[in-house]
Amino acid sequence: MNAAEFHAEQLKVLHAIKVGEIDPNAIITGMVLEDGSYHILSRIGDDVWTLPDSLFSAGIVDSMKMINFLHVPVAFRETLRGCIARYILSGIEGRSLPKGGTIRGFFNLATLFLSWLHEQHITRLSDVTPLIGQQYVDFCKGLKSQK
Repeated sequence: MNAAEFHAEQLKVLHAIKVGEIDPNAIITGMVLEDGSYHILSRIGDDVWTLPDSLFSAGIVDSMKMINFLHVPVAFRETLRGCIARYILSGIEGRSLPKGGTIRGFFNLATLFLSWLHEQHITRLSDVTPLIGQQYVDFCKGLKSQK
């Protein structure tokens, strides 16, 4: 796959996220080989995504370059896939694209929140109210005070 094809695939992913029709075979991450072609690292439907080395500083172990969606409650898995894909490909408006550690940090914190929601028997993000958000904040503060 050449650079133009790879970037076209990523643009298709962004469009699919906007319209809510994500193809599990769509390419999310890849790396450039010495000959200039691209090697696919991860597809949207993969349970574990591998982030490319280019997003990390030297010396980061391979296990820290993985995002494991099996740690996310099933009810929220597809939604988080879309959020993470959009974040990897577009970042935040007005800022540079996120690096690997920032992507992993976002994923880890989102997973903690979604797991807490699951424990509260909430299965849709549309059911999260400001009160539930405040309860999560109080829960997190309680964890910090136990240390």
